[in-house]
Amino acid sequence: MIHNLEFSHLIEYDAGLSGISLEIEIGLINNSTKFTAKIDTGSTNCVFARKHGEEIGLKIEDGELVRISTATAGFNTFRHFVTLSFLDYKYDAGVCFAEDENFSRNVLGRNWFLNQFLLGLNDYEGKLYLRNLAEF
Repeated sequence: MIHNLEFSHLIEYDAGLSGISLEIEIGLINNSTKFTAKIDTGSTNCVFARKHGEEIGLKIEDGELVRISTATAGFNTFRHFVTLSFLDYKYDAGVCFAEDENFSRNVLGRNWFLNQFLLGLNDYEGKLYLRNLAEF
């Protein structure tokens, strides 16, 4: 059986690099910052470096405490609602900022990112196909 899907965006990436990196922007009121984050299908949440939250004026510890568990350890984050912008999409999202100032990874997880889009992936050719689920 053949299934057909339609996508509104094609993002080409270097399949030779580690992971799939996307440029995103987060904002709060009149402050915003842009940075690169990697798609992580194994992450429940979007988790960003603390400094990005501080750049838009958040007091990180004022957010909701969320403990993130990994295969080898765990760490604390704090959830805040920000405006997340990606391509021509802009929406409010509950994202987590690491408590640790030395945490430097930025990941786009299932909640508030992957569950907003229909994704198609051809990693051999370095092509990511996207469509916002609100477009259906």
